[in-house]
Amino acid sequence: MKNVFLGELQTTFVDAKKPIEKSIRCSRDANDLIREMMGDQIRIKQMMTATFLNRGNQVMFAEILTIGDAEKTIIPNKEIVRKAILSGCEAVILAHNHTGTKTPSESDKRETKAIKEGLKMFDIKLLDHLILTGSDYYSFADNGERSLA
Repeated sequence: MKNVFLGELQTTFVDAKKPIEKSIRCSRDANDLIREMMGDQIRIKQMMTATFLNRGNQVMFAEILTIGDAEKTIIPNKEIVRKAILSGCEAVILAHNHTGTKTPSESDKRETKAIKEGLKMFDIKLLDHLILTGSDYYSFADNGERSLA
């Protein structure tokens, strides 16, 4: 945390990217981490997250990138690729939640493929894209989704 004083104005900067000492070995590990980040909002608003991993699949950092409404959220493709490059990560796991079904939409599949291709240009792997609901999740990797292949 860093305090900056500008005359009468005080602003506090907090590092939103907390170091996480955890390895991701399977989709369940990623689900647990992301579900903890989303908290109770998982049933109310759609959120997009990215988890950035090193070569040993240890979490470098994870963050909520966007928060939408109950129906949709924006998937910031360029921002995901930019953060991955700047972090020096080896791999990324994406996740977002649906307030209804865990089934990926055609848009989810298209966006996943676009992000995968963007990361691939920089030798960064997209390991998975999870869709979480209130009590369950869908893993693109576990289900052999072509957009991840």
